Amino acid sequence: MDDNLGDIRSRLGEARAEKDALLDSAFIQTPEYQALLQQRSGYVVVGRRGTGKSALFRELKLAFAEVSESLLINAPFIYSPSALNDEQKKIVHERLLSLSGLLSAKLMLVPAYALWGRVFFLPKKHKVYEAAQNLIAIGNWLHSTSDATLEHIIKNVQEASDILGIYIPPHSRISEDLLNAAIQRSFGRNPVAPKTIENNRGQTTIF
Repeated sequence: MDDNLGDIRSRLGEARAEKDALLDSAFIQTPEYQALLQQRSGYVVVGRRGTGKSALFRELKLAFAEVSESLLINAPFIYSPSALNDEQKKIVHERLLSLSGLLSAKLMLVPAYALWGRVFFLPKKHKVYEAAQNLIAIGNWLHSTSDATLEHIIKNVQEASDILGIYIPPHSRISEDLLNAAIQRSFGRNPVAPKTIENNRGQTTIF
């Protein structure tokens, strides 16, 4: 009997969304769901038990994972903006804008986020919005001719990563003090001078 129940669960999934391994593949983005994602005003999602409210939290976590994957895949472009042509910058910029909108939209779908966000160990609501703004800032800085472009990009990547729980190895992290100091120095820096920045291992990189 137990074997039969296990076989049924493997095909139909668990009764509770937060424990359902099949949720990601079974979640259906209905026209109503898509319409909510495209709205810019606030709204509340209500429904009886089993109607999929908890699944929205999983969808938000998937959005976090999508940001992480995109930052990793696009790292060679994000950290080398001067090597990109206008079309490449546009593609990366549009992707970052899309991810920013995705975070904001899916966050708005989650009911009683202040309460349930703690239950699911998610960042505070205003911090998720900050991460969405960080993504926009990264895209904007790709087009900048400022001498501190790279420092601003690194700062925004690290801030968004910290908020969304994206791990950055300590040896790859640049301290905020170093970034801010480099940004301040850029105001009086010779535009043709090489750019240097140190990571937490004391290694110096010249740009």
